[in-house]
Amino acid sequence: MFKEIISKKHRIFIWTIVIILVVGGGLLTYVYITGVDLESVPVVNSFISKKGTIVVNSDPVGAKIFLDDEDTEKTTINTLKVKEGKYTIKLTKDGYKDYIKKVEVKKGEEVEIFAILEEGKGTSEEVEVASNIFDLDTAKEGDKVAGMVLVSIQSYSSKYNPQNSQPLSINDVTAEFSGRVTVTGSYDYTAEGEPSMMGEFIRFDITDSDFLAKLPQIKDDDMPVWFGFTNMSFAKEALGLGNKGTTGTATIIIDNYTINRYPSEVFNSAALIEVIGE
Repeated sequence: MFKEIISKKHRIFIWTIVIILVVGGGLLTYVYITGVDLESVPVVNSFISKKGTIVVNSDPVGAKIFLDDEDTEKTTINTLKVKEGKYTIKLTKDGYKDYIKKVEVKKGEEVEIFAILEEGKGTSEEVEVASNIFDLDTAKEGDKVAGMVLVSIQSYSSKYNPQNSQPLSINDVTAEFSGRVTVTGSYDYTAEGEPSMMGEFIRFDITDSDFLAKLPQIKDDDMPVWFGFTNMSFAKEALGLGNKGTTGTATIIIDNYTINRYPSEVFNSAALIEVIGE
């Protein structure tokens, strides 16, 4: 009797394993044949979301992607799902220098790489760039965010309205960064609807994901990314602005990018260093 019970349990166990293998094998075969996106499956997506993402793009496209010297068998443009940590990305393409960049990826976050490949032989390497997302609960002066250095962070009210100072929060913060970055966006010289108290004002909007990834962003902050220039006279001259209402697009180099959040009319700011294309 006892042996029969054990034998029956063994049969159940074996058949369970067989069923799992058959179902799992069938699912993998189906995915392979149909090319279905596993991220669209809720259970799989839940697991994947615990990882980070590296989006790799290049000009020109079609460069082979290596992750920590391992061939990913992918080419640009493409994405890599990775565990939290630091990685070295290398891009290779015939007729161009190898491109190398070190990045830091955090769980659930996305890091974007846009490599402009140089013709010739050899290697071009960029400095390590951390994620462009930072957490107010853990951020501290000296942190590297999107390649910039966080030089100052405090509640906006404590800096500009100390008599009504409030704790640091996503709605009450000023965070200043040091480090030059190149971005492309659209500008509007004294945008319609801006507060008249600003007087002359140039609003610069960033919408392209490649360039959004180059600017620090507060975790869970879904506000549109735009800023005004702290050196208005130079910005007007460099952009060749005449009459108010002038609009256009430009590629520029900025520094001293500052994020400001407060329950009144405040905006992000940056110093314009150079206009390199329009």
